[in-house]
Amino acid sequence: MKYVHIMVLDKFIPSYIEFINENFDLTQHRFLVLGNKVEYSLPNVPNVINLVGDWNFFKIYYILVSSMIRSEKVFVHGMFNAALISFLAVHNGFLKKCYWLVWGGDLYYDFIGESKLKRFLKWPFRKIVFKKMGHLVTPLEGDYRYAVEQFGARGIIHKTFLYPSNVFRGSNSFSELKTRSTKNINIMIGNSATISNRHEEAFQFLMKHDDGSFNLYVPLSYGDREYGQKIAAIGYKLFGKRFHPIFEFLPLAEYEAFLNSIDIVIFNHLRQQAMGNSVQLLGMGKKLYMNRDVTPFEMFTKNGIKVYPLDEFSLERMNPSLAAQNKKCIQSIFNEDNLKRQWEVVFRTES
Repeated sequence: MKYVHIMVLDKFIPSYIEFINENFDLTQHRFLVLGNKVEYSLPNVPNVINLVGDWNFFKIYYILVSSMIRSEKVFVHGMFNAALISFLAVHNGFLKKCYWLVWGGDLYYDFIGESKLKRFLKWPFRKIVFKKMGHLVTPLEGDYRYAVEQFGARGIIHKTFLYPSNVFRGSNSFSELKTRSTKNINIMIGNSATISNRHEEAFQFLMKHDDGSFNLYVPLSYGDREYGQKIAAIGYKLFGKRFHPIFEFLPLAEYEAFLNSIDIVIFNHLRQQAMGNSVQLLGMGKKLYMNRDVTPFEMFTKNGIKVYPLDEFSLERMNPSLAAQNKKCIQSIFNEDNLKRQWEVVFRTES
């Protein structure tokens, strides 16, 4: 075992484990997963250990310490778990060989709705861990700069787009770009039922451009159910029958078909979020609006991918030639071969 992965279970973790085991030597990797595997099914393989259920504190502590001692590199997938952050702060001697896979919300903690008390209690531990972390793994140079400026991070940056969920799948259902000819425009706002989507502000912004010509779709299946219900109530009040909240988790093929039915997307986040959705939508030729100050805006633009700042919003579909250009760029960058090559580099890099 050369590599240990400590990860909070989320929707894109199972496919990442499968990707690593299919493309690399699974005997060199151990996955220590924190989270309920009922919600997201984990692969039934010997190198995956789910640290819930019958595991008590001492067992978890032992498996973490012994695994980190024996490994050459430790990959920390998302820095959300307060107990894990505290553990790493106390055992900060391990941090030199730790690789933090930055998810976004773990870095921009001040944008994710935490109370001031929680921020105050977590700050000293975050500061120690982020500053002493040996390596940061992210596709976004802007996120790395933020870690340096806000936390004094000194770790080495490794650029990879992290997970198979960020690979453009390009299924046959939308392999050829087609211009929708229907009169009504389909608009999507946000990617989840979390406050960082800033739905209410996006609704008020869209109201200024409302000419009755669009339907509005809002994915709310992932995140805070109570917040999602609140947003749905506001949406119905403002847009009536043209408002369509999505509360159920859709099968992948069905979700891709839904994304392909969208014309315009508004992501009103103030930090990195919805990377996987952004990649799929841009590859499908959809018109994506986001705040020009968020780090994905910089990354997409640098790679020749056209995204639009919110202050240039209009109810016009994507120009077909720009849509085709975006699809070509997305396919050339966000593909599985590139992801594999990026991880090969990370694994063989000296710690």
